[in-house]
Amino acid sequence: MDSLYDRLPGLLTFRPLLYGILMWFVCIYAFLRGGWEERIAILVLIISAYLTFVLSALFRSRYTDLEWPIFLGDVVTFIVLQLLAMQSKKFSPLWLAAFSGVVLLSHLAPLMPGMLPATYHDAIAIWGYPSLIVLALGIANHHRTKMQILARPT
Repeated sequence: MDSLYDRLPGLLTFRPLLYGILMWFVCIYAFLRGGWEERIAILVLIISAYLTFVLSALFRSRYTDLEWPIFLGDVVTFIVLQLLAMQSKKFSPLWLAAFSGVVLLSHLAPLMPGMLPATYHDAIAIWGYPSLIVLALGIANHHRTKMQILARPT
């Protein structure tokens, strides 16, 4: 029986650790200062990240062909973020949905001749960072707007 570390040898490398730390800092920030959109968005991103991790381990993803379980998880993430963007009056949920759409397009990478598995994996994984940065900027904007409204003289 393979250990989890044998299944995902890059688990304890710098990039996943950085992403996890950034994700949880944005999560705390969202629940302290964000609005309902930011809170839903970070929950979707957290669930998506952990779902991808679990599916990669369960299905022993090698990224040589289209990874259907991960693709289907990304489709659900895209749909939820798109619905959130349509309900929101803010701009950041639209960016999150757009980044999620690019992730879906990245799943087409194995169809290109000579595509390296690492490139396919990186094309999917890299969009998590801009998503978290945009979400953090959206939270900062929400908090600043809220403080300006509260500071107005009546």
